[in-house]
Formats: sequence, structure tokens, C-alpha cells
Amino acid sequence: MNAPAHPLTPDPFDSATAAINAWRGRCLASFTRAEYAITEALVAIAEGDATVSLPHLVGQRYAALLTALRQRGDAAATIETIDAFQKHDELRSFLCHGVASVLLDRKGGWHAVFTLVRLLRQKVDRRTLLINAAEADTIAVELRRDQQRLEAKLRTITSPINTRGAKLQIVQTHTRSALADTEPG
Repeated sequence: MNAPAHPLTPDPFDSATAAINAWRGRCLASFTRAEYAITEALVAIAEGDATVSLPHLVGQRYAALLTALRQRGDAAATIETIDAFQKHDELRSFLCHGVASVLLDRKGGWHAVFTLVRLLRQKVDRRTLLINAAEADTIAVELRRDQQRLEAKLRTITSPINTRGAKLQIVQTHTRSALADTEPG
């Protein structure tokens, strides 16, 4: 058993696992925000153009938005920004669908080995990605930067999303007095 030397000393493996999962979460948050922006921009354009499709899969949404922007002809810089963000797609696949193994070096630095198995045209495609802590920080910063640029560009070509038909759903919570009525006295 690999017990820490002192009860208050964190286990290095647990700390590395937490750091990898936190990094993975930061990256996924950037992907999520970018995908949300892509979807909202696509919806905004489709409201004015019935020929614009609204596909289910995010990769198809990117393609549909790029097609719509090219037809408009006024968004070359936005198209470049979308293309720049899409360069991170392979990382997205590893983070969303890959399994991570945690490795520690002699100095206590972590390395993550992501293993991804894809099925493409009835064939198995196995891929591996090795990342250390320093590379991970650089990747997270670049991903966040590209995501913010993407959001900013998309805001310049679309108006705020129409929320006329949206309904606010409020989840009812129990108040202290309501709980008191059900508790034995």
C-alpha cells in the first residue's frame, strides 16, 4: 500500500490525478463555450435564412456555420477564427472520449497518457496522447485564448439571440417553514 508518510501529506498520485482532471475540466469548459457560441451563431443566422441547417452533431454545426458564412461573403476573419479553433478538435476527442493513465516521474511531475479508441469505416483506430504538466498548462492557455477569440468574432456577426419564445423554468425549492411542517415535532 502506498500510504503517505504523514496523515496530512497528500498522496502524490492523488494530487496528480486531481491536477489532470482539473486541467481536463478547464479544457472541456473552453470547448463547451466555443460549441455553445457556434450553435448560437448558427441559430441566429438560420432565423434569417431558412436554408441554413441545424444539425445535431457539433462537427456538422461547425460545417453548417462555415457554409452559411461563406455564402454571406462578409466574414473571412470569422472563418479564419473558426478554422483556428477547429485545430483543437483532436484534443477534444482525447479529452471527451479518451481514458487517462497517470504517471509520476522521479521529481513528482505528472504525465498523462490518454488512450483513444475510435471506430472508423469498420476499422479500429487506436491513438495515444502523452502530456506533461507544463505542456498541459500551455495547451489550456492556447485553447482558452482561441475560444475567447472565437466568441468575440461570432458576436460581431450575429445579433443577440432572440429569446421571445423561451420560457423560464424555476425549480421549486423547499423553504425552511415547508420542511418544518413535514418534520416530526
